[in-house]
Amino acid sequence: MNINILFPAKVRKFAFCILLIIFTFIIIAGQLNLLANDPQTKLLVKSILMSLICLSLFFIQFSKYKDDDEMMLEIRLRLVMNALLFGTLYLIVSPILEFFVFDDEIQEIKAGQIIMVLLFYQILMFQMKRYSLKKELSEE
Repeated sequence: MNINILFPAKVRKFAFCILLIIFTFIIIAGQLNLLANDPQTKLLVKSILMSLICLSLFFIQFSKYKDDDEMMLEIRLRLVMNALLFGTLYLIVSPILEFFVFDDEIQEIKAGQIIMVLLFYQILMFQMKRYSLKKELSEE
């Protein structure tokens, strides 16, 4: 199986740098109230930042590690399928919980929010599986 479909490892470092810049901007903008005046600008900046965060998470998830092999690629593929199932369940369960448990209005879930949930799920589960696999191999 060809494992050259992943981004190079340097892309992950670049993605972490982008995330660091984004979170620094969010903290500074929040402290200085830079976006409090114009709601349209605030919405535009929020959309751009969410898109950049999703792009960074995508690069983090689909960048190579030095020890990647076909088994890691298979794990990634399984996690993509699991994440789609998880995202679908999130899309179904979240409005139900809002309405019945929190007695709140049902709101439409934005696509960026779903994508972020999928990517966070994939990254978290991949790191857990990678850690357990390394631990298992080191014990042998």
